[in-house]
Amino acid sequence: MVKIKQAEQTAESSLEGAEKERSETLRNAETKGHSVIADARNKAEAKASKDLDKAKKDISKKKDKLLKEGMTNNKKMRAQTSKKSEKAADNFVKTFLGSVDA
Repeated sequence: MVKIKQAEQTAESSLEGAEKERSETLRNAETKGHSVIADARNKAEAKASKDLDKAKKDISKKKDKLLKEGMTNNKKMRAQTSKKSEKAADNFVKTFLGSVDA
């Protein structure tokens, strides 16, 4: 009878130990899972931030290039407009003087 009680106590003690170990393992797994998720989130945020910074730099470079090209084209058009205005004025004066002489 004593051996049966000892066996029951040993079995109960083993079950309690196994339950404690199971609970501890679950807590550790949950903690590790949260850690893995947090690390993945941090890495994703860092990559997204890096990609966004690169995109901003690329956009800024393209904007500067377009502005420079636009200013160059603007100067060319102004020069052409000035030449055409001078030519039109000269033609007007010649036509006017030609009609006065006639």
